[in-house]
Amino acid sequence: MDFISVNFIIFFFVIYFLSIILRRSKKWYPAFLSIASLIFYQLAGLQFTILLIINICFNYVCNYKISTATRPNKYLVLGIVFNIVFLVFFKYFETFLSAVFMLPGINTIFQNASFPQIFIPLGVSFYTFRNISHLVDVYAIKIQRPTFWEFFAYISFFPQIVSGPIARAKDFYADINDHELPSESSGSLNAKVITLLIVGLSKKLVLGSYLFAFAHNPFEIPTAYSAIDLLISSFAYTALIFVDFSAYSDISNAISILLGFRPTVNFINPYASIDMKDFWQRWHISFSSWIKEYIYIPLGGNRYGKLRKYINILIAMTLGGLWHGANMTFVVWGLLHALGIVCSDIFSDLGMKKSTNWLSNSVRVVITLLFINITWIFFNSRTLADAYVFLAKIVTFDQTLPSKFVDLKLVLVICIAILWGCFDTTIAKKVQDLFHSLNYLGQLALGVILFYIIIRLGPTTVPPFIYFNF
Repeated sequence: MDFISVNFIIFFFVIYFLSIILRRSKKWYPAFLSIASLIFYQLAGLQFTILLIINICFNYVCNYKISTATRPNKYLVLGIVFNIVFLVFFKYFETFLSAVFMLPGINTIFQNASFPQIFIPLGVSFYTFRNISHLVDVYAIKIQRPTFWEFFAYISFFPQIVSGPIARAKDFYADINDHELPSESSGSLNAKVITLLIVGLSKKLVLGSYLFAFAHNPFEIPTAYSAIDLLISSFAYTALIFVDFSAYSDISNAISILLGFRPTVNFINPYASIDMKDFWQRWHISFSSWIKEYIYIPLGGNRYGKLRKYINILIAMTLGGLWHGANMTFVVWGLLHALGIVCSDIFSDLGMKKSTNWLSNSVRVVITLLFINITWIFFNSRTLADAYVFLAKIVTFDQTLPSKFVDLKLVLVICIAILWGCFDTTIAKKVQDLFHSLNYLGQLALGVILFYIIIRLGPTTVPPFIYFNF
C-alpha cells in the first residue's frame, strides 16, 4: 500500500485516531502498533506476513537468550547468521541459481528444467538491518531487552518497514514509552508535520513523477538514444533518486511524528557535498551510519593504520552496494563510492579540507556531483554492459540518432530538483517557519491550498517509490 493512495489515507486516519486513545498505555500501544503494521504489511501478501512473523519471533528469542544466557555470544552469532541467511536466500539465491545454470555444461543438463520463482519480501533489507543492529546492541548492553510487543512494533513499524529510515532501537523504545508526542508546542509540531508532507509530496508528485520516464527508459535501452539524451537522462536520474527517496523519508517522518515518534534525519543537502566522505554524511544517513557502526568499526575502522582503514572502507561500501541487490552494477557502484571516500580521506590527510573560499568549495561541489552522477549510471543500469554502453555513447558523443530529450522544461525541472538537493533543509526550514507563524486556521487554509496545487500539478498515475525495490 503506497503512502500516496486513497487506501493508505483511510487506513492511516483510522490508525491515527486510535493511537491518540491508546498512546498512554504502555501495555497496549506497542501491541496496537504491531497489529497496525501487520495489517499494512498484509496487503503485500499473506506469505510475506507469515515470513515476517517467523523472522520477528526467532529474533526475539535470540535477543532474550542474549540478555539471559551465561554464554550470550553464541546466540548473537546464531541471530546474525539467521538474518544474513534469511536475506541472502530471499534476495540473492535466485540470482545465484541463474548464474550457476548459465555455466557451460550445467546449462545443457538443466536446459529444460524449471525452478520456482523466489519472491522478495517487501522491506526485507531494511528489517534485516534493524534485527542485526538490535542483536548487537542488546549484546553490548546499549539497550535493555524490550517486551515482545515493543520489539515487534520496532521491527515491523509500518512507516519505515518498506524503505526506512533505519531508526535506532534505543530512540524508538524511548519514544514508545514516552506516551506523548515529541516535546514541542502543538503549533510547532503541526508546522513540522505539514512541512514534511508538503515538501515530500512536492518532491514526489511534482518533480519525481515528471522525471520518472526520462530517467527510466534510456537506461532500459541505451542503444536507442543519442549521447545528449543519455547525458540528460543521467542527470534526470540523479535528480529523481534524491527527490523520490527523500520524499519517502519526509512522508515517513511525518507519519512517525503523528504516531508519537521523533523523526529520523536521513538527508541533509546531499548534493551540496564537497567530497564523497561529506556526501555519505548527508545521504541516506540512517543507512551510512549503520554501515559505519556495524560493519566498518567492527572491521577495525581507522584503528590500525591508514592502509587498513582504506581496506575497511572498500569492504564496507562494497557490502553496502551489494545490500541493494545481487546485480554487479550495485557492487561497482559501491566500489566507486568507496574509492571516492578513500580519495577524500587522502586529500584530507594532505591538508585539502573545506575552506572558507566559496569559489573553491563550489568547484569541489560540482566535481563531486559529476562523480555521483557517473556512479548513478551504474546503479540504475540493468547490467554492466548497459552501463558501459551508456557511458561510452556519452564519452564519444555519439549523435547518430536524433535527440528526443532536448527540452527546456525538462532541463529546468532537473536543475530545480538538483538545486533542491543542495538546499533541502533550508527550503524545509523556510516552509516550516511560514506555517509556524500562522495560527491553526491559517495553517489549515494554507495547507489545503498548497495540497490542492501539488495534486493538480501531479500526474494521475504516480510511479512507485524507487527504494521499494530494495
